[in-house]
Amino acid sequence: MVGKKIAVLLGSGLLMGSVNAEPVVLDSELARLLQEHALISQADKEIFSAKQQMEAAQSAWFPTLTVSGLYGREHIDRDIGNDTKMTKSELDASLRQTLWDFGKTSGAITKAEKTVTRKELERDLQSQNLLLAGLEAYINLKKAYRVAEFARQSEENIKQQTNLEDTRINNGKGYTTDVLQAKAQLAGARAKRVSAEQVLSTAKNRYVTVFNTSVPSDADMAMLTIPAALLPSDIDDLISNVVLNNPDVRRDQASVAVATAEKERVKSNQWMPSLDLVASTQNHRNQDGVSGDRYDNEISVQFNWNINLAGQANHQVKSAAADEAAQQYQADYTLLTAKETAENAWSDLILAKERAGYLQDQAEIAGQFLELARKERELGRRSLIDVLSGETSLINAQSDYSAAQADVVIASYNIVRSMGKLTLENVKDL
Repeated sequence: MVGKKIAVLLGSGLLMGSVNAEPVVLDSELARLLQEHALISQADKEIFSAKQQMEAAQSAWFPTLTVSGLYGREHIDRDIGNDTKMTKSELDASLRQTLWDFGKTSGAITKAEKTVTRKELERDLQSQNLLLAGLEAYINLKKAYRVAEFARQSEENIKQQTNLEDTRINNGKGYTTDVLQAKAQLAGARAKRVSAEQVLSTAKNRYVTVFNTSVPSDADMAMLTIPAALLPSDIDDLISNVVLNNPDVRRDQASVAVATAEKERVKSNQWMPSLDLVASTQNHRNQDGVSGDRYDNEISVQFNWNINLAGQANHQVKSAAADEAAQQYQADYTLLTAKETAENAWSDLILAKERAGYLQDQAEIAGQFLELARKERELGRRSLIDVLSGETSLINAQSDYSAAQADVVIASYNIVRSMGKLTLENVKDL
């Protein structure tokens, strides 16, 4: 379970004050997202509709019973012979069974089956998109919390150092210029804190929009780690998975299959005849002024071939063929863009990892510098600005490192989605 096994990033104070908090059970939230989201409900209804259409197409191979009848008065005036006024009735029943229609019915069934497959792949696509949106909303919210916390720490630390310098001046040991510079640094820190809070507000709104629930606190969230077990070994492995399993590619390839089936159905429907076995029975009472019952029973094989002399069949077939070609062009373009997106995601992951490593080094060095700068400040060998710059550099480096770690995780999940492996089951197993 993600909620129980979720890893916590402890480096650089990433989860300060939240180590003992109970984390959000993310896999439960993602499961609820897939159960309740309108896009999934829409996809499920479309699958149900497509399956009903498939059942309807398959039923064409079964016989059709037609029953008709009438009851009423019939008045016949004759020039020769007696007029008649009688109550008449008719009851007709016929049973029609298709023997062979040269691909019309089987073509309709094939198209319906392909449509069901396409609708199922569309649902899978929407599911993976929603999972990615949920993961990104969660990770970005956690990142925004951390960046905002670092910004507040930076502001508070500079404020404390400024107060210390005020005390130094009051004791005749400080410099007014240092205080002014400190206040300038404080103004910049406050501006950065406001900017971070704006990003946090946006991240909260996004979380609410995606999950349709209240926003968890920073203490209730833990940062995800890279889903290493799901990632490809190299770029070639990634592209191979994209070609075979990318949800956008598979959906559009299914659209091509539907268009191909429709073209074949149109060919059979427009160009081919049909053979039907028809059995009928008729009961006429007092028909045409003749008193009594009449029974007619018939069984026959009927041959039907509709031919439009204006060439309608050719136009219909050409239209279906053009639609098939258009769908193929779309599928080819989708594959091209899916490869590009995957390659960019791979590059983002590699560079994000590299950037995070450098930022970690920067944070460690900044921490060492600040420790020495504070000691030298007490000895009068460092200015206040040196200390403030060191303080700001450390917190900024920690903030940047925290954000970079989140970017690495987001990039990795984008790769997993491009490979078609972003499923709830895979997320639960992490």
